Amino acid sequence: ATSSSSAALAARARASRMGVAGYGGGVGAGELRTVLDVAVRETSVFGDPLAQRFELAPAAPPDPDAVFSEHSLGMVDFVRGSYRLEWPVALLLPDVARTRLAAAQRSILRVRHARIALQEAHDRVHEAGHVDASSLATREGGERGRAGRALALRRLRRLSLLSSEFRHFASAVESQVGGAVHGAAPAALHAALRRAGTREPKPSDLYQLRDVIVAYATDAHDACLLSARDAPLRSSVDEALQLALDFRAAMRRSPPDRLLSDGGVYAAVQAIHARFKATTGALCGRLREAAADPGGALGGGS
Repeated sequence: ATSSSSAALAARARASRMGVAGYGGGVGAGELRTVLDVAVRETSVFGDPLAQRFELAPAAPPDPDAVFSEHSLGMVDFVRGSYRLEWPVALLLPDVARTRLAAAQRSILRVRHARIALQEAHDRVHEAGHVDASSLATREGGERGRAGRALALRRLRRLSLLSSEFRHFASAVESQVGGAVHGAAPAALHAALRRAGTREPKPSDLYQLRDVIVAYATDAHDACLLSARDAPLRSSVDEALQLALDFRAAMRRSPPDRLLSDGGVYAAVQAIHARFKATTGALCGRLREAAADPGGALGGGS
């Protein structure tokens, strides 16, 4: 979509900051559909006849309490993309394959959403570091004198460390999932399609070819920890990523020139980080269990 439609969607997202980070409000399905229709019409390929088979529409998220917001990890669950397939292509991509690939793509988008948000938070912390700490003493409600300057520098170091910790986690998740979805799964697909050495096709009929494609979709789906047996692990990862979005939301509560003097924001960040540490601690335990499970996404069986 063009930048104008993307900006419109981003503006509506900013207008609907949700309760997870202390905001309220929401975007209705009608307004969301209007923005999505504009985005589709303004794409460069909209005039292509095949593009008429593509549709973006509002969707009901799995969580009934979710709110469309850029501060929510489930923001992508409010949008559903569909493409009408014709015979015989529909035989090769049955509903089960398309559903699993769509779920995997939503999972990847959630991680990227968190990573981009954390980059913004990091930039705000970096910008706050350029503020003359001595000026904090002249601001209403700010810390005074040398003690205020020392406190601001301690907060800057702490926020920088927390930002790096959140970003490291998001990057690790994205690397793990991306490596499996874009590396291991396609490699398995190619191996299932061609015989080693001769490069002759392995599937002997349409049904065998469809089975190979379904297996590829399942590999991508399970690599995103979306299988039923990996549900506890996925829940912990999502909880940690949501806390990363909460961190970005907290960084927005004060402009960079007041960020280091805002005790309320600093206390909120400390609370978010405490929950993040507890969540990642539990996640490490679940990762060890998943790695030992031969049928789980990390155990070599999926």
